Amino acid sequence: MTFTAGQKVTAAQLNALETKYGLVTKSTNQTLTTTITDLAGCSLTITTFVANVVVKITADLDLEASGSGDIGIVSAQVNSNPLLAGDLNFQRAGRDPGLRSWLDTLATPGSYTIKLRGYKIGAANMLTVYATHSRMIVEGAGFTI
Repeated sequence: MTFTAGQKVTAAQLNALETKYGLVTKSTNQTLTTTITDLAGCSLTITTFVANVVVKITADLDLEASGSGDIGIVSAQVNSNPLLAGDLNFQRAGRDPGLRSWLDTLATPGSYTIKLRGYKIGAANMLTVYATHSRMIVEGAGFTI
């Protein structure tokens, strides 16, 4: 945001400069199926008060695959629109952390629900997203939580 000499600055313009952070934690352990579903607890609603707010959405997850035959996929979604490009994928047998970030521009002022969704490809193994150590972080400027 740029300002010009002599310009009167509004409260909304000043609030848009402050970086905000929203954090939600996974509420329950969840076994992924071949049907895409919300990750329980990984949903956050924010309200923007200026246009073109850029938010960074980060999935920081505790993942486990019982074998290496299936692929787990986690994506971010904003306001039920198609999932943001670029998934967090996991396949290796064992328990590992998974980290992925997305950037999205929220074009108009208003309310936005941001959430993580997951599913798996294949039927050979069990893929789990654990509540322990799993969270979603939303950061940026120009919004309230």
